[in-house]
This record gives sequence, structure tokens and C-alpha cells, in this order.
Amino acid sequence: NSGFSQTLELNYFVEEEDLQSSICIYHEDAVNGLYVCLIVVIVLSSFLIVVNIERTSQMFRTLPFIIFSVFLFGVSIYRLVNPQALFGKDFAFTFCLTLTAPLSQIQGYIFTTKYLYYMARKIELNE
Repeated sequence: NSGFSQTLELNYFVEEEDLQSSICIYHEDAVNGLYVCLIVVIVLSSFLIVVNIERTSQMFRTLPFIIFSVFLFGVSIYRLVNPQALFGKDFAFTFCLTLTAPLSQIQGYIFTTKYLYYMARKIELNE
């Protein structure tokens, strides 16, 4: 049980005095470890993508991913520096984290469209 506690993160609909009756179990070291892993993955994936950009059109296609990565990196650093930045309680943390969802969807759309165009051209060449 050492290190486990109750938190208002993702449990913000519960009043602080009623927190002991909550089922949300939280381990600060585990959460910090996940944010560190997220930072490592963001830095590595961003580096691999930026290194392979050769044309301006490629840069514009990867721009949502780069912005997504910057937001996730910033949110992760902000959370590691300020452990009191809880989702649903800290406005800046919540706002920046929620902005990453549409950016991820836009990047997924761009990738899927690009892949479908590639497959359509490949099928035309095989016929």
C-alpha cells in the first residue's frame, strides 16, 4: 500500500472531503514514470519524423503531428514539474491535454488519406 493514495485526478466529480469513499487509486511514482516514458517516446518519434522531412509538402503534412508532439511534451513536463496539476482541476493542464485529441485525429486523417491514395495508385499500376 505504500505510495498509493486517493486523488481528484479523473475523479473531480467527488468532493475532496468524500475522497476516501472513492474507488480511484493513485500512485504518484507510477504516474510520473508514465509521463517520463511519454516524453521519451515523443522525443524519439518526433526526431525520426523530422529527420525524414525532405520537402515543404512533407512538412505541412506532418505539422499536426509536430504540434501534437509539442503539446504532449509540454503537458508532460508541466505535470512532472507541478504534481498538483490535475486533469479537471488545473485549467492549463486540462486545456492543453484536451487539445491533443483533435490534433491526433487530424494526423490520423492525413495519414489514412495519404495511404489510401498510395494504395489506389498501386492498384491502378497492377491492372
